[in-house]
Amino acid sequence: MAVDGGTNVLSRRQIVIAYADTDAAGIIYFAAWFPWLERIHTEWLLDHDVRFPELYDRCGASVVTRATTCEYLAVVRPYDRIDISMAVGSVGVRSYRLDYAMTRADDDVDVARATLSLVGLDREGRSAPVPALIKNLLS
Repeated sequence: MAVDGGTNVLSRRQIVIAYADTDAAGIIYFAAWFPWLERIHTEWLLDHDVRFPELYDRCGASVVTRATTCEYLAVVRPYDRIDISMAVGSVGVRSYRLDYAMTRADDDVDVARATLSLVGLDREGRSAPVPALIKNLLS
């Protein structure tokens, strides 16, 4: 994973952990990261005038999430400010992977690493190449 400030970083965002993001132990709930991965990806595409509902009409294909991973490295609690970076992990003909790094802003501790893997699908749900609109942005 190369989300270390390298040239492949596509987007950065800082979030503040809320109580709603935590479990009964007062630490981040394991699934709380996944909506942020999706949100950062979606907003990055929106910043480039790419909207999921329009992809079929514009490109004949869209992308869907195939797999996600997350490795938890340190405890995260409410009010922690977290910097999230999204970078290109890999790009293929019919899929791409985004790599994420989550770092606590106050002490620069890496708290999590994650991936989001997406695949191209045509209107009938069959495998298709990643739409050129997206592929060009990933290059």
